[in-house]
Amino acid sequence: MDLLPSLAQRPPLPPIFAALPTIILVVLCASPPSRLLTLTLLPPLLWSALWVPLAYTTGNVGGDFGLGSQGIFYALTWLDRFVLTRDYERVYLRAGESAVPPPWTLARLGYAAKLCMSMRGAGWKWEARNTPPAPGVGRWVFVRSRLGRAAALYLAVDALSTYQQRQPYFHRQIQLGALSFEDILLNGASAALIGGAAIALLYNLLVVSCVSSGIWTPAECPDLFGPVSQATTLGGFWGRTWCVSFVPPGAFAADPPCSNRHQSFRRVFTTPGLLLASALSLPASSYSTKILTTLTAFSLSAIQHAFGMLAMARTGRGAALFFLVQPMGLLLEDLVVRGAKAVGVGKDPRSWRTFGFAWTATWLLATSPPFFDELVQVSTESHLDHVNDLTDPNSP
Repeated sequence: MDLLPSLAQRPPLPPIFAALPTIILVVLCASPPSRLLTLTLLPPLLWSALWVPLAYTTGNVGGDFGLGSQGIFYALTWLDRFVLTRDYERVYLRAGESAVPPPWTLARLGYAAKLCMSMRGAGWKWEARNTPPAPGVGRWVFVRSRLGRAAALYLAVDALSTYQQRQPYFHRQIQLGALSFEDILLNGASAALIGGAAIALLYNLLVVSCVSSGIWTPAECPDLFGPVSQATTLGGFWGRTWCVSFVPPGAFAADPPCSNRHQSFRRVFTTPGLLLASALSLPASSYSTKILTTLTAFSLSAIQHAFGMLAMARTGRGAALFFLVQPMGLLLEDLVVRGAKAVGVGKDPRSWRTFGFAWTATWLLATSPPFFDELVQVSTESHLDHVNDLTDPNSP
């Protein structure tokens, strides 16, 4: 007997099941610190965060992937805030505040809801250091600018979709690695770009709705992605450019301390590694600790993305492999950069940056085919199933 429900037999996802992990985290944040309550609410949290994505469907493959990957994030958030963090009431404070509101007051419920919605800590004391100040613009100026971005991103997604509709890779069961070099480059780049553009589009629509309704302020909505100009190294891409940052600032020679805004994502992925290094009595600034925290962060990310693929299509090996090999590239890059600096190579900033961009793009494209093949195969099968439903005379 299969342990997991059949994909075709999953019922629609009840909205309350989707909201339950957030409700549980809000309850924990609104309550005084309690190990008993934390452990008591763990079973329903794990059920709603890890079993519900496997047993129910949103009706959309992308939604199923997001539901599964977000479930892992909920579990990591519970672990970080209520198990691994000592006295979270002193850690998770807004800037300028010295204490959280009293438990189970309206103010505390508002604080808890705000904390659970603020995944990156903008405007909080646990925000990443050296974050550039938010632009001093009003609500409606911000809303108009983000609507403009959303429109531009929609056009980009539409253009990339049009390109992909003409490429056999996105409609036939073809492995990316079996294509010519040119097709690997173009199809791989289009798959990466459309994924990033779609994520950014959804984010901009989210902040528009939240800022226009007064839930968030413009200062609480920094850009989702860092500047592309920082992707001159693999460490720069993962630590500064991509929307989920795994590499702690200063982890490697190729990744000097940076103004990274994506603190919460980085925090839940790196805190377990830091505590593991402490348990092993490794100095916080040692190279061994930096390697361990990076390995732990990408291992957890591999689990997160593989679980999203498992919820979406009962697969996930390619997603896990992609993230598990990234630390190898970071370590290789670090050794090369250290060696180059030792012999005086790379003193020309322009040529060094050009080489860095080429290296980063090459590594990511070389390691992405297993992940992209899984995503494209699932999307192709979903599209064919939809077409079959439309053309089946017995279909309702």
